[in-house]
Amino acid sequence: MVATEPALHGEYLKAAAAAVETALASAIARRTGASEGQLDPGAMPRLVAGAERAAVLYWARQASPSSAIVAVVRTAVAMAFREMG
Repeated sequence: MVATEPALHGEYLKAAAAAVETALASAIARRTGASEGQLDPGAMPRLVAGAERAAVLYWARQASPSSAIVAVVRTAVAMAFREMG
């Protein structure tokens, strides 16, 4: 139904993103020994996702992107973590 109903596309993407962020938060908690209820494991995937969205928008708005999108995303993620620390 999602494939045939354009009104559901955005909701599907939001649900998929939330599922990925939750899975990443669980993995981060396991790897760091933190509880899944702590702030760090929940904030990190959302911080990265926000930085990635900002980087893609920035890159796409450039008339002639001068750098690879991967480099822009890496820079944005580094900036986000630097501000967090």
